[in-house]
Amino acid sequence: MSHLGGDLMNTKGLMNYIELIRYGRNITQEDLLEGIISRRQYQRYRNDECYVPLDIVEKLSRKLGVSSRKLVFEFENEEYKQLRKVRSYYDLVLARKLDESEVLEKEIVASTIIDEEKVIDFQSAILLKKFYKGIISIPELLNKQATLINYPDILKNDVITDSEALILGVIQEYSVQDREVIISKLETILVDDKIQINGGNFMAKLQLLFHISKYYGRTMDYSKVIKYCDMGVKICSKHYSYYLLEYFTYYKALALKRLGKINEFENALSRCAMTLLVQGNKQNTDKFEKYFMKDLNMNLYEFMLTYLNTRIER
Repeated sequence: MSHLGGDLMNTKGLMNYIELIRYGRNITQEDLLEGIISRRQYQRYRNDECYVPLDIVEKLSRKLGVSSRKLVFEFENEEYKQLRKVRSYYDLVLARKLDESEVLEKEIVASTIIDEEKVIDFQSAILLKKFYKGIISIPELLNKQATLINYPDILKNDVITDSEALILGVIQEYSVQDREVIISKLETILVDDKIQINGGNFMAKLQLLFHISKYYGRTMDYSKVIKYCDMGVKICSKHYSYYLLEYFTYYKALALKRLGKINEFENALSRCAMTLLVQGNKQNTDKFEKYFMKDLNMNLYEFMLTYLNTRIER
């Protein structure tokens, strides 16, 4: 019997989406399941206890008045849109653009998230926002984030999801005592490619690389900083993305300077300046201006002007 689980990767999400359509069409669960499967079996699919066979999806689709092909397509499209929306919300919170995040938060709350992992991402981001606003303390933040992913037991798993990796990154950022063991785990799953990425979300890997390279900067292992920053730059180039690129180029520049590789340092710093210019985000650029002054005793805007003039002369 054919199953959809291997292709969709998210049986539970598909069944939740079927429930949304059922509710929207004013069809009772009893009428939907009659002559197809028992309510108990339906709940097993919804609880992700087993994969749903293709013929069952086809029969449920007919009851809903849509083709199974269209149902699956619409589900995957909705799942992807929700993934992007939740991750955009997370990114706004991480960037501390809390006013902007409020608008997106209302949109997400008003909808029904069909993927349980995205619910965890959303809850994690809300906790971070509360912490940034001073509503909860660091111990409360760490305790609640740990509960979301069953930490520290999760470290025993050979494979973790991108949502779990994201929260592990948050925990190590604010808990010095957990930092080394978490980074070791993140580094292992990254090198062995044992992170389960959902929806082709390459940004999860970039977030991992950000935490790892930052950690090795703290421990002054500059060769590893360069190694992981280069991996981040490569992924950004592959996906034509600027996500966290300014950090990868900046951390790499700092590491090169510490190693006395001045020419390479200047090239990496120029790449950072170019990234900030292309992004055109004044708030982010102002933040990096403080980094430049603190770490390098340099004025970022003067460096960017010099960089632009050099490009024009070429």
